[in-house]
This record gives sequence, C-alpha cells and structure tokens, in this order.
Amino acid sequence: MQLNVSVIPTYIEGSFQAFPKGARFPRRYPIRVRFGPPIAIADYQARQQDVSSRQLCREIVAEIRSTIEVLAAASLQGTGAAEPVTKSSPALMPR
Repeated sequence: MQLNVSVIPTYIEGSFQAFPKGARFPRRYPIRVRFGPPIAIADYQARQQDVSSRQLCREIVAEIRSTIEVLAAASLQGTGAAEPVTKSSPALMPR
C-alpha cells in the first residue's frame, strides 16, 4: 500500500494443462490471459485512518480474488473470449 500503484487482476487459462504438476516438460496447449479492470489502491488508502492495515489488506485481497473469480467464470462459460498474445500483438511491437 505504500507504493500507491493500481493492481491489475489477471487470470491465466490453460497453464495447468500446458504444464501439469510433475511434468518434466510443458505440453503444447493454448494459454489465454484475461485482465480485469485496475483496482486503485489509493481508494483504500483514504480509509487507512479508520481501519487497521491488516483489515485494508484483507479487503484488497478479497476484491482482487473476486475479480479473478469473475474472470475465471467468464472463461469457463466462454464469454468475452480473451485473445491470445501473438508475435503481431501491439503489446509486443517494438517502439
């Protein structure tokens, strides 16, 4: 909470199938990454005078966890399909 940065909840789909527990090498399997909306920690810091740091951390973790659960449920239902990152994705283009 001291750095005052936003947290981006992220759900990674397919990683367990691509690299199952105990496997020596990963398998070919599509992996998709879903990003949730940023969670502003500054919103919680404003309440720091009223509640303990431990309680604030619990609330932040609960919000992150619930957002990831929504992303996972959307993934299982096949709604809002995430696009896999490819070499031509704008995020990977040189600047």
